[in-house]
Amino acid sequence: MRPRSVLLLLLASTVDAGCASRAPSSAGALATTATAGPTIALVNGQWYTGSGFARRTLYMIGGVLLTRRPSRVDSTIDLANGYVIPPFGDAHTHNLDGTFNLDKVRGAYVAEGTFYVQVLTNAATNAAQVRDRWNRACDLDVLYANGGITSTLSHPFLAYEPRAMGLYGEWAPHAAAIRTSRLREGNAYWFIDDLAALDATWPRILAARPGVLKIFLLDAMEQPPAMPDSGLPHGHGLRPSLVPEIVRRAHAANLRVAAHVETAADFAIAVDAGVDIMAHLPGYGFGNDPDGRARLGGSTAAFEIPETVARKAGQRRIVVTPTVSWTLGGSGPDSAAAVVVRQALMKRNIDRLTSAGVRFVVGSDWFGSTATHEITDMRAARVWDDATLLHMWAVETPQSIFPGRKIARFDDGYEASFLVLDQNPVSDFNAVKSIRLRVKQGCPVS
Repeated sequence: MRPRSVLLLLLASTVDAGCASRAPSSAGALATTATAGPTIALVNGQWYTGSGFARRTLYMIGGVLLTRRPSRVDSTIDLANGYVIPPFGDAHTHNLDGTFNLDKVRGAYVAEGTFYVQVLTNAATNAAQVRDRWNRACDLDVLYANGGITSTLSHPFLAYEPRAMGLYGEWAPHAAAIRTSRLREGNAYWFIDDLAALDATWPRILAARPGVLKIFLLDAMEQPPAMPDSGLPHGHGLRPSLVPEIVRRAHAANLRVAAHVETAADFAIAVDAGVDIMAHLPGYGFGNDPDGRARLGGSTAAFEIPETVARKAGQRRIVVTPTVSWTLGGSGPDSAAAVVVRQALMKRNIDRLTSAGVRFVVGSDWFGSTATHEITDMRAARVWDDATLLHMWAVETPQSIFPGRKIARFDDGYEASFLVLDQNPVSDFNAVKSIRLRVKQGCPVS
């Protein structure tokens, strides 16, 4: 019998008793301390060290790892010289938002080896439909933001409201109806225009049980220009003065905050307010929006992160999902020249942030696509080498999604979650496509 088949049989014998005991009471609280069950020795594996691989024997009991041989070993699994890495993460997606295409997207995540997913804006009611499926030993771990916090009629309003109205084609003829509709308010988005609105809405935001909060800064300003009375709305997101108070309340509730940013000024506002995650790099869509391009003078200056801001972001250990796939592609009045400008801007900002110690993680922000989309474009951008990208995807990204968890490392007490590859992904990154075995908290995943 092949090693994978033997391991599946042995693991399956422990899963029925172990999965229930390791099911979390909430999205962010996974039980990982179970010690019951047989001990399995994992031999002849090349285990990821963070930079390369080392041949080791590890032991697995109750969903966690041991590095020293216990007094009793019930069975031994030969990993046949496979290369063992932590499972991957997707730190910025809008997938898994309800039952639509759920099995297909879940299958794509499992196939690529992504077990940890952070949904940065979704409908809370949709998450409620599928929440019980996740965050257990044998399946994906998923955090939901349960609505984006913005100003009236600002993004992500148009991402959700027209579809809630049943509008899937041209929206402009229905602009007046869209502007007055609020079908997804308090569900996929929250309108906060002043402190009184924050006071009134905050209990409902927490009642939606978010695993992370998402706020929106869209060339934010304290006194934005009046929005036209007709046409599809495009606002500026939250007023800067509200952001520190939102972050303060979120942190008091043990919630991290992710900020959608468009400009370098937005980035600085978020850094000063103490946000934890930047959901984009400034200028990721530069040249796609003719109104935005005109407003900002057609120059990249408004998107260049100052070194002082970069240093502060590094000191505060802010995490960035650069959404490179948005920089390399685009829609609207785009051109090859615009992509070149965006890519050069992106590289300059990444260089400044990297020098300042800012961490980057993987998250594509493309609905229907998984992390493979983003990691492919990150390689194509040639900003990072393959060894850095492997560590980013397998270590930095999962740990950024679940910072309190013992994951993405092969040491005593860490979760027994891993992928076994046929080849060395440090030597050839494409080896990540040859996953021989997927295990999460001691449970085979398929």
